[in-house]
Amino acid sequence: MKKLILLFISIFLFISCTINSVHKPKVENPEVKITDNVISIKSGSRYYDYEKIKIDNHDFYFRTWSTKYGCGSDLVHNPNCKSCKNID
Repeated sequence: MKKLILLFISIFLFISCTINSVHKPKVENPEVKITDNVISIKSGSRYYDYEKIKIDNHDFYFRTWSTKYGCGSDLVHNPNCKSCKNID
């Protein structure tokens, strides 16, 4: 019985140590291609295509991707937005 309890405790400790480990993906020199309205980024084996759009005179980057249950999207405000720089 003591061995069984010791086994469960050791498994629990092993699992708790591996769950908290942080995995940081290693990205070295991603390839970036900029055209008129699209920014293409290749990071490892993944590709990201951002489209430059304007909403209420603000600059944004927009992307979509397919998922198992439909699609996802991402909208990011451009840090160099011309409209925001004129306000400051």
